Amino acid sequence: METLLITTDFSKTAANAALYAVELGKALGIRSIILYHSYDNAPKGTDIPVHEEDDTTLAHEGSLLALELLAGQLRTCLDEHTDIQLVSNDLPLLFGVERLCGQHHVRLVVSGTTGKSGITKFLLGSNTLNLADKCPVPLLVVPADAEFEPVRKIVFACA
Repeated sequence: METLLITTDFSKTAANAALYAVELGKALGIRSIILYHSYDNAPKGTDIPVHEEDDTTLAHEGSLLALELLAGQLRTCLDEHTDIQLVSNDLPLLFGVERLCGQHHVRLVVSGTTGKSGITKFLLGSNTLNLADKCPVPLLVVPADAEFEPVRKIVFACA
């Protein structure tokens, strides 16, 4: 496996999924991890007009800062030979994931079960559902309370 892509919306669930992915990556010998955040570029409804370019720039800078903080937390679990790349853009999540998978030979995408809204526990979140439906590579959806345990036995079922 070459590269692992971790999507995040900076929620607790996404942070747990990222930690899970890092532990899984160590077990699989992953040497390259991409932390990816797709920020929403929709215009905000405010009483004060905001220049859209400035708003986009602030969203991008804020996203990169949050990615750096998350990467710092994850680096404590990694060996020094694992590279973490930070990617933030205003593409819709699925398009961003598709682009990164093609550019970086991603073999697995990891995502949390719920988005920031966390409407209810039985909902995955619209972004995760969209990824599950159309992700170009295998997708691992990590539940909010999952803890990584090394694989001891594997069962392969086929029809």
